[in-house]
Amino acid sequence: MQMFCGGVQQQYTINKGKCGICGEVYDEKNKLFEKGGSMYKGTSVKTYEQGQQIQVKVN
Repeated sequence: MQMFCGGVQQQYTINKGKCGICGEVYDEKNKLFEKGGSMYKGTSVKTYEQGQQIQVKVN
């Protein structure tokens, strides 16, 4: 399992800078962390509207 969006070539040349959840390859069909994946838990802790600004603190 790799969690770096498939690498620089995959992320920026093929997927135009896009990355899947938790660093998964954006265009991968079977993603671990999306619905149906083995790591998907079905729990949303928060939902945001597109364009909404949020405060984030990183330690």
